[in-house]
Amino acid sequence: MEQLLLGSLSGGARLRIHQAFRLSAAALAGEPGEWPTQILARLDSDKTPAIQRILQNIVESREGCWLKPIRAPLIASGGPIERVIDVGAPYDESRALIRCNDGITSFRNASFRTWDLRAERETQRIDLPIDWGRAAISNPPRRAVVMASQRQLLVDLEDAAAEVIFTGGVIESVAISADGAWAVTTSVPPDWDYAKQDWNGPRTLRLFDLERKSCVRTWEAHRALINDLALSANGRFLATGSRDNTAQLADLVRPEDSRFVEMREGGRCSRADSVRTPYRLRFRTARGSTEKWRPRPQNCKLRRRPWLPRPE
Repeated sequence: MEQLLLGSLSGGARLRIHQAFRLSAAALAGEPGEWPTQILARLDSDKTPAIQRILQNIVESREGCWLKPIRAPLIASGGPIERVIDVGAPYDESRALIRCNDGITSFRNASFRTWDLRAERETQRIDLPIDWGRAAISNPPRRAVVMASQRQLLVDLEDAAAEVIFTGGVIESVAISADGAWAVTTSVPPDWDYAKQDWNGPRTLRLFDLERKSCVRTWEAHRALINDLALSANGRFLATGSRDNTAQLADLVRPEDSRFVEMREGGRCSRADSVRTPYRLRFRTARGSTEKWRPRPQNCKLRRRPWLPRPE
């Protein structure tokens, strides 16, 4: 159908039709008969005479009862988004996604999948022997850490191999440094009872040296569920945001320089992004706004021996 519509067009109008079909490719792969609704929704705001004639022809050529969109809720053709990739599953909290060069690597449930954006096809899939997990992927995607039940797995994405590097406690979230050398997990104490304590209470954080495949530091932070955490590229700084209405930036080389901030108007930090300097912390609140802070000093509660990351 795309080629039939393109046959009577040229220039910008032809490009718009092609972009609309490209954006609709993921949806039409499963429901090819939905192409009229997809194209109408993506091009409805384009008032070019040639485009409007095509849209009118689509409306008039449809037989029987079908739904015409009242407004365009879909991504419009001609915008900054070039294509939509169907990853074969809906969004959920087990997701992880990294884009590197011309490829995308993602994780959901128990599978890592890699797509070649130029070839527009899936090039690799790694299925883990677990029911469900949550992952963090290095960038470039050479390594990943997966938490599943009470186990933590280290996955070599290049060799498609996985091994357990830690067992114990309920692991709630995980982050990995871009170089794949360090990882941090958050968990609750061993005797934790969600039915009695809900999401409140201190969290245990563990730092892993992925080259040695071992935990090198354990400490406590926050007073409620940690919504998100992020490591800087070299693994030195750790940013966390919690339901206790605070965000923290831990300096893992100089713990005395670690900092914290209180959320404005009691907002919860839903997303944290670590940066290179220990004096800035960027996070996104549950309301969707992005904030940047210069937090005041706050010491971390640290246990076990001192640790130093590799230099940059």
